[in-house]
Amino acid sequence: MPLYGTLEQFNEGNGTTWEEYCERMEQYFLANAVTEVAVKRAIFLSSVGASTYSKLRSLCSPSKPKDKSFDALIALLNSYFDPKPSVILARFRFNSCYMKEGEKIKDFVAKLRKLSEHCNYGLMLNELLRDRLVCGVINKKIQSRLLSEVDLTLDKAVELAVAMETAACDTEELQQPNVSVETSRVHRVYWPQHRNTSSAPGTSASRQPNEICHVTPVMVKLRINGLDTQMEVDTGASVSVMSASGLRLNRAKCQLRLPEVTYLGHRVSSKGVEPTDDKTQAIVQAPAPTDVKSLRAWLGLINYYSRFLKNLASILSPLYKLLKDGQEWEWNREQSEAFQAAKKLLLKSNCLAHFDISKETVLACDASPYGLGCVLSQIDDKGVERPVAFYSRKLNETEQRYAQIDREGLSIISGVKKWHYYLYGRPFVIVTDHKPLLGLLGEDKPLPVNASPRVQRWALMLSAYTYKLVYSPGRYQTHCDGLSRLPLPHSPTKVPAPTETVHLMEFLNEGPVTQEQIRKWTGRDPVLSAVREYVRWGWPDDLSDKSPGFLSYKNRMSELSIHEECLMWGCRVIIPPQGRQAVLKEVHEGHFGASRMKNRARSYFWWPGLDKELEEVAATCSVCQESRGSAPPADLQPWTWPSQPWEKAALGLLWSPLKGLCGF
Repeated sequence: MPLYGTLEQFNEGNGTTWEEYCERMEQYFLANAVTEVAVKRAIFLSSVGASTYSKLRSLCSPSKPKDKSFDALIALLNSYFDPKPSVILARFRFNSCYMKEGEKIKDFVAKLRKLSEHCNYGLMLNELLRDRLVCGVINKKIQSRLLSEVDLTLDKAVELAVAMETAACDTEELQQPNVSVETSRVHRVYWPQHRNTSSAPGTSASRQPNEICHVTPVMVKLRINGLDTQMEVDTGASVSVMSASGLRLNRAKCQLRLPEVTYLGHRVSSKGVEPTDDKTQAIVQAPAPTDVKSLRAWLGLINYYSRFLKNLASILSPLYKLLKDGQEWEWNREQSEAFQAAKKLLLKSNCLAHFDISKETVLACDASPYGLGCVLSQIDDKGVERPVAFYSRKLNETEQRYAQIDREGLSIISGVKKWHYYLYGRPFVIVTDHKPLLGLLGEDKPLPVNASPRVQRWALMLSAYTYKLVYSPGRYQTHCDGLSRLPLPHSPTKVPAPTETVHLMEFLNEGPVTQEQIRKWTGRDPVLSAVREYVRWGWPDDLSDKSPGFLSYKNRMSELSIHEECLMWGCRVIIPPQGRQAVLKEVHEGHFGASRMKNRARSYFWWPGLDKELEEVAATCSVCQESRGSAPPADLQPWTWPSQPWEKAALGLLWSPLKGLCGF
């Protein structure tokens, strides 16, 4: 008897499922009239293949496959190759299915039917298939047409969608132009001698580096008019910088077969992609701690990323010994090796992340009395903050005399300038542990008019960025705090004082007091000299043992700074007691009254109790009193309406120079 068809070996790798193989085997037995169970078992065992037979033999152990029935063998392999799937997972896959670009409607419906096999929808299957078809189709016109139908069934939805899809393809084919172009001769094209020139005026727009996909072009050789021509196949690349800019590569300037190249902040070599040195310079060149305070700052930086660092506790154990009570500070070889090992661990690729424009960017900044530190991070898919780059530097002499609020603001500005190409044009979050900055440099705050010119310039510069300034306590910002307390040993070039401050001090040299006098008086005054030292090196936590005069300066400690050994509150000079009378006399010279004198004085100088002293000067000046406006008339006080006659009687007195006192 001739046999119909063939029964191939079962192979999991060829895309055929076990269920499909069993269905084909049943049809094979039916076509060839195989009804005996023993014959079915023999054909199955001889055709299933060596790999599947080996698995079946293991499942039947200690028995042999020939000793079991055909149905038992199929049941064993069903439980092995096709276990009962989870209904929840099957429904999740069904409801998450969307039509792909270029996919046909019929193919999409077939895919939905296959995904619904194990969903156990029962009688609701057709309705759910209809809903998934309408929601998953990517053509907006087809989706809108299906949604407009009132009594839409699955068959009607498939019929309408297929009809609209076919009509769209036919319309596109009909509208294609049927034009043939014949060319008899083509002139040779030369490169122009002068390119990139124009008679139009130039602009100051800067060119920003673009990230493009670098793909090796696919070249084919075509014979055109008897000449072999190299043609590049269009692979669908979105942009070609060289051709779009009219540029050509100069072979003499090209470097080939380099061991490594640097591109867009990454070093590409045979080892893979690594961050460049400028991203990790703040970590690599960080100096070793010299005391317990700097060691705690460094350990705070390392422990901030402890989730990415393996065996961190054992590596840092020599450093933790120095933090014990009563332990004498001793930095030996063991501590130095642990310090360097922690650096290398932090710089590994599993901790540092590559910059991704699609992820949330975070810029954390902090400042200490002698340095600043910044960390550029991004939030990965798991919601974990991973560092991209580190930056720290020492403050120069001028910056060390800044108020604490100015130093914190300087750290933000330094970080934004350092990573301008990462931040400009993209939303990002700035994290600071200095809460007063939120009122000055917040993204929704207006330009601070009464702040120092330095802060005003910073606010104006930040207005060009799309940022959000948030506050986080210092205990959660140990990574940038450690960088600020262990800055790089080299200092930047000396920064000149802001122009507004220089002009203000020059103006003081022509007024009732000079800059030199203010500097000497400040150094001799016990309160101002102490405040100057506090601004320079930090304020003590407790001032209860000090005189009450320190309280006014304590309340403004975040806004105080030093310029040329003179104390400044914002852009106002703090006048010592020896020069206050001369300054008051100068302000009172025009007899403007108390209010105008206050407004004038607040723009240039300050000392505790200035407003009260200005009011006293205006109150004791006869000219100011005469020019002062009259007090507004008092409001009339009407009497209450009487409830009965003669309830209330009144007498008016009037004095006349002729008749004397009269009554009415």
